[in-house]
Amino acid sequence: MESGYKEKLGTESETSGKPTPLTGRSLAVLLWLAPAALLWTVLAFIARIPTAGAVKITNVLFVVTLPLTYLAILAAAVCASSRPRAAAVRAAAMTFGLILALGLLELAAVVRLVHWQLVFMALRGEEQHYVPDPDLGFRHAPSIRWSGRQRSDVETAWGLPASASDPLTFTYDAHGFRNVTPLARADIVLIGDSYVEGQYVSDDQIVSRALQTRLDRSVANLGVAGYGTAQELIVLERDGMALEPNIVIWFFFEGNDLYDDQEFENTLVAPREVRASAWTERGGWWPRSLMRNAHTHLRLLLYPIVPGQVPHFGTLAAGRHRGQRILFGPEASFPWKDFERSRWEKAQETFREGARVTQKRNIHLLLVYIPMKFRVYRDFVELPTDSEARDWTLWPLPDLFLQFCRTERLACVDLTGLLRGSVGDGGMPYAPADSHWSPAGHRLTALWLAKTIESLGWISARSAQPSRSAGQPSVTGGREHEEARDNRRTPVE
Repeated sequence: MESGYKEKLGTESETSGKPTPLTGRSLAVLLWLAPAALLWTVLAFIARIPTAGAVKITNVLFVVTLPLTYLAILAAAVCASSRPRAAAVRAAAMTFGLILALGLLELAAVVRLVHWQLVFMALRGEEQHYVPDPDLGFRHAPSIRWSGRQRSDVETAWGLPASASDPLTFTYDAHGFRNVTPLARADIVLIGDSYVEGQYVSDDQIVSRALQTRLDRSVANLGVAGYGTAQELIVLERDGMALEPNIVIWFFFEGNDLYDDQEFENTLVAPREVRASAWTERGGWWPRSLMRNAHTHLRLLLYPIVPGQVPHFGTLAAGRHRGQRILFGPEASFPWKDFERSRWEKAQETFREGARVTQKRNIHLLLVYIPMKFRVYRDFVELPTDSEARDWTLWPLPDLFLQFCRTERLACVDLTGLLRGSVGDGGMPYAPADSHWSPAGHRLTALWLAKTIESLGWISARSAQPSRSAGQPSVTGGREHEEARDNRRTPVE
């Protein structure tokens, strides 16, 4: 009996060191998990292809992969259980509870109790400084100061994390405008959108600060990201005139000002009390949706596995930044059609009204044309052979803008030549990863504006020699310009 026990014990010890063959249960687990792992592998591979087609496939595949992975894990857990029937019941109950919870959370967005976009932005540490405004639709919250890393507009649009390592500082005055020092009066007022406000640059790098330093005159920045010409006219009348300026510089961005005007008109359809309501009570359900914003948040969390890509980019072909990848927004992808033409007609009416407001008070008005990044860089970058950007066509707006200024005898400047010259000289006037100006672009624009104002005789200032790409400012239209030419003052053609 003892020998039999030892014999059995010896047999067990000999077989314990050998690998045990896969049982039917472990094989079933493997058969459920292996396809999910393969699906994630394929997804991770496609996500690293920087083409528009691959980006679309990645987005669809990501949405499909998540629930399939969840089901595969549940099925594997059931197969691994010693009591599969009971495990299946628990899995079904858990799934039902999860669907019910998600449905209730989504319902909170539907009935306007929660704005999930704001919730997830807070979880990521991203600041949201806008508040509703019944007259303007929205504006910045007053007396805010924030510092931190910011994602570029292109990175935000395509679900990429912030690439910039340096933190930015944003300061807004008591009226919600980006002025570090409160101003009761200003010699010069800047009106515009995110380019003027200074998106993706710090307080001390924005065009208004550079222009103030250049001219040694007080300059108020009344730019607000997201505004079009219609909202900017209200800012001019309501906030700009209160500062009693001598000069108003009004910027027009070709990329989205016309569309922003349409959005503002849509906003005005709602009653005034609705426009003054909280974000949770405004607009449709989709921007507040849990599913939509959770998807965006998950993409950022899983970026190391499934990275986002920007399909619209080019590589600088020459200069000291040769090889630098330049990301583009989608502005140039929209063709110039009857809708855009009709919106331009409305914008001209807005500019005419702004001219009447300033002329009535004997205030000098300068209109400034801001070109989109693609217009400035397209001849200096190499586009991928399969890039959609190869088929983009640019709008005729620069010529229409100058024609409007001549007809209305308004002083105006087109910054396209200045910014293209900077790129040609090896400069980087736009941030490589963002649609907006870099600090160098803000400085260059401020220099150009200072020289333009001086050449018009509106103000005298300490002038430094311009850069080689800057040259002499060219002003189109304007009564002051014509008078200066007739009096043989400094030519500005």
